Amino acid sequence: MILFSEDLFFGIMEGEEKKMKALTLYFLRHGKTWFNEKNIVQGWCDSLLTDESIQLAQAAQKQWQEHGIVFDHAYVSPTLRTRQTLHAVARDVPYTEMADLMEIHYGYLEGESAKTLQLFYPERYDFDHFKGFAGGENWIQAGGRFKRALETIVAEAQDGQKLLIVTHGAIMTWFLHQLDEKITTKVPNLCLCEVEYQDGRMAIKKINA
Repeated sequence: MILFSEDLFFGIMEGEEKKMKALTLYFLRHGKTWFNEKNIVQGWCDSLLTDESIQLAQAAQKQWQEHGIVFDHAYVSPTLRTRQTLHAVARDVPYTEMADLMEIHYGYLEGESAKTLQLFYPERYDFDHFKGFAGGENWIQAGGRFKRALETIVAEAQDGQKLLIVTHGAIMTWFLHQLDEKITTKVPNLCLCEVEYQDGRMAIKKINA
């Protein structure tokens, strides 16, 4: 694994599509859900946002606007929790649903206690060596489809656009780890990360946790 500084970028594309294009990508973890509140494993299973989390997302949206953060387009995984989050922070922004932005599949532990997850898979954020969840995915599989989603997003984007990507905690942490190997702790709900894309390469510019 290579550790990149802010002045370097993480290459994800090949060929003509990556040339002469600069984008700002904002990665956002969804707000806190009822499953998060009750410490239930939530990958491909789903639950609604708490009322408090919706209010926090709406407050964050106002703060972003005050700082000039306005999105041209949004991409969102096809879950209730990500769509609710998107509606709270970018109600009027056109968006595209992408299944490849889904959380990693936790297999047989979907819907079970998070304590069980910690007991059986304490090494799950060792992204380079973790072998995967029984009945679910490993990081090669989940990361591969997430990368595929990013390639599509970048290919479709116009130069200079600001794009919002509403996704999930573990897969977002995996992605950020590819840009900075020091990142190994799951990002919190409503964490917004600004990533600069330039001619086929990426770099983290700011993380607001």
